[in-house]
Amino acid sequence: MTAYNVGDVASLLGASSETAGPPSSDLFQRRKRPRYRVAPLRRGIADSAQASAALEALVEERLKEKKAKKAKKAQVEEQQEAETQEEKQRTIFVGNLPVSLKKRHVERFFSRYGRVEAVRLRSMAVKGVKIDEAGNQSLMRKVAANRGELDTDVKKSCNAYVRYEDKEAVDKALEADGAELGDRHIRVDRLQGSQALFNASRTLFLGSLPYTVDEEDVRHKFIELLSASHGGDVVQGVRLIRDKSTLLGKGFGYLLLSSKAAVADALRLPEVSFGGRVARVQTCGRRFKTQNARGDVKPEKKQKKAKRNAESFEGARASELDGARRRLASKKLRKPSKGQIGTNKSTSKARKAEKAEKAEKAEKAEKVDQARKPKLKKPSSESSSTGKKKKKKAGSTGKLAKKQKQKQKQVEE
Repeated sequence: MTAYNVGDVASLLGASSETAGPPSSDLFQRRKRPRYRVAPLRRGIADSAQASAALEALVEERLKEKKAKKAKKAQVEEQQEAETQEEKQRTIFVGNLPVSLKKRHVERFFSRYGRVEAVRLRSMAVKGVKIDEAGNQSLMRKVAANRGELDTDVKKSCNAYVRYEDKEAVDKALEADGAELGDRHIRVDRLQGSQALFNASRTLFLGSLPYTVDEEDVRHKFIELLSASHGGDVVQGVRLIRDKSTLLGKGFGYLLLSSKAAVADALRLPEVSFGGRVARVQTCGRRFKTQNARGDVKPEKKQKKAKRNAESFEGARASELDGARRRLASKKLRKPSKGQIGTNKSTSKARKAEKAEKAEKAEKAEKVDQARKPKLKKPSSESSSTGKKKKKKAGSTGKLAKKQKQKQKQVEE
């Protein structure tokens, strides 16, 4: 058999060397991978300087677009805030409404002061209703309120927000504060920019109240006790503080009376009980930030100071934190800072003198203590010598006994 090379087969078939393709030696070599270049940002741009300039231009355009979007978003938010502020100025808060009232009843009552735009009922205690969306408490409350599943044992009243079309109607609607709607006395106040309607000098703090006590029960109780000397309208407002989630009372509230004389007579009452519990009646103290005892509006500086001191007051007495803060402030004023100790020569000299005085006092005290301590008697020389003699005798007797034993062994052997 004849042996053929790779190139001989091609020559036998009549293939020319030009059209034969790559030589046989190149067929078995590793192919080189082509290097892919990053395409330029735009077609026709080959220079790197131009490409970088184009990239910077694109970045600037994107930044401008983002800034424009942020500005538009801020403008929209400002418009929404302005609208909400304007709506709040046209809205009033109505408290202590009967639960049995509907929106149309509230709208009909307040339409006498102006044209009502919207009414919202809130703070209604519900029993609970099964809904499809588990855990959605707001939806559950809405469904329960629409179905009339209300828990009157917890709370017999609700609140409402009434929005008018004009701001002038709000001033007129404030006249309805204390009016009777249904079987309850309602409380009307502005939603924004309102001053404290409860004057601190005519207000009492009520504590130790039952959680389920109602505003009307408190009103009727004090009217019975004080109406003989101050008339039937002695009670001008009742406010009980409740928990936001459960709407149960927290056990305390505020009572606004018609005069300071009525406050004094209420404080002299022996016992005022609600549901088997004796209530705690005392002066209100500084609880309100926007009014003083006379009912005048405080300036801004005094309002800020009242906000800082609001936590340290409870009823008519102040807590211990107030005095502790004052003591700390006085100590900080007396003691110089760490940076001033090295720079101020007078303070350093004074400190050195204080240290020297303390050292002298300590030395004197030590000397006095040493003088007062009883002196212990030192052992005499005779006693010490007798002890040594006894030790020597004990040692000598031991040696004699050993020698006698050795002699006895030798005799026996």
